[in-house]
Amino acid sequence: MTKNVSKYLYINWIITLVSLLLATYFFFKAPETIATHFDFAGKADSYGSKANFFMFPGMMVGFNLLAELLRRIDPRRENFKRFERPFYLIIFVTNVFLFFMQLAMGAFALKWIDQLPSYLEGSVGILFIILGNYMPKIKQNYFMGIRTPWALADEKVWYLTHRFGGKVFVVMGILIMLNTLLSSEIRQWTFLVIALGGVLIIYAASYWFFQKHKNSLMESWNLILLKIDKAT
Repeated sequence: MTKNVSKYLYINWIITLVSLLLATYFFFKAPETIATHFDFAGKADSYGSKANFFMFPGMMVGFNLLAELLRRIDPRRENFKRFERPFYLIIFVTNVFLFFMQLAMGAFALKWIDQLPSYLEGSVGILFIILGNYMPKIKQNYFMGIRTPWALADEKVWYLTHRFGGKVFVVMGILIMLNTLLSSEIRQWTFLVIALGGVLIIYAASYWFFQKHKNSLMESWNLILLKIDKAT
């Protein structure tokens, strides 16, 4: 493990510890019942126990431990050495996103704000853009990335799927950010269209890459056989 990789691994655990301290602070300051879900207008639409604050550090601990476990049990675990830094950076970005979601929930519970600001929805778009930039660096494995059956079947298809999928993620991120400019009545539906549309496009592209690559291999094999026939 390189020095830079170790740095991000340690930072992930530091963020987790800070999140735990923040959850403890909110737990003692907040009322017994807090808002746990918000609609696209930033209004609370679901409530629960203030113990939900500990959900965020709990998820971070889960991500950190699961990341270490999966990279050790993956049948293609040797590939993780080829993208260690992007691997830990993706976990890091996810933990930072969870931290800001926790902070927003606590701010609402303590009445620092009266509704969630729209830029928090836009932060989902930023998350997609960041993930999209790191997507092409993910090497073939069974636990992280765009794991279509065609990408898992061939390393070349995996690379093409992730290079294309990364661009789709960036476009999705931009569209999600622009989506915050629309009225709250239609934002949830446009968000759904963006998310499902992006997934369908990536899956269709992965299948197309697989078919194209398979046909290319068949053509190469036929040329080899033709040359052998001519030689004999």
